[in-house]
Amino acid sequence: MPDLMATKNRTSDEEMKSPEKDERSEMLSESEQKTTESDGKPKPVAKKKPEKSKAYLVGREKRRLLKLFEGIDENKKNFVKEQVTNLAWYTVSVKILQEQIDENGTMIEYNNGGGQSGLKENPDVKTMLGYQKNVNDITRQLTDLVPARKKESRLAAFARASE
Repeated sequence: MPDLMATKNRTSDEEMKSPEKDERSEMLSESEQKTTESDGKPKPVAKKKPEKSKAYLVGREKRRLLKLFEGIDENKKNFVKEQVTNLAWYTVSVKILQEQIDENGTMIEYNNGGGQSGLKENPDVKTMLGYQKNVNDITRQLTDLVPARKKESRLAAFARASE
């Protein structure tokens, strides 16, 4: 008889709780519980834009830069293409390093073991500064090679506009 009473008491205690929520929360994983509102409807989840690969970003930057050199002499074209490829890679790398430095800071913690720990300069800072120097050098070289745009005289512009 005591077993029947215990079973009956246990059943009435479980009925007092919200059995639907307990069963539902048991079936949902932790991440699903976070994305479900209290009324059972899913919360709108902001979708992250997929990160573009470094190769894609370099290609896009390279195409952008090559547009500046469309009217260049054939003699200089190979040199410009190589330099633009390097410049695009360095430019994208600097942007990526800047994001990493923003995320991790300019100082990072280290632990060499044996009780040696503390803060040191983030190595990404030194790398970024070196890359930035290369970007500046390549840009300086390429600036001299950009074909000059023919500037239209004021008189010619006025004559064309009045036609």
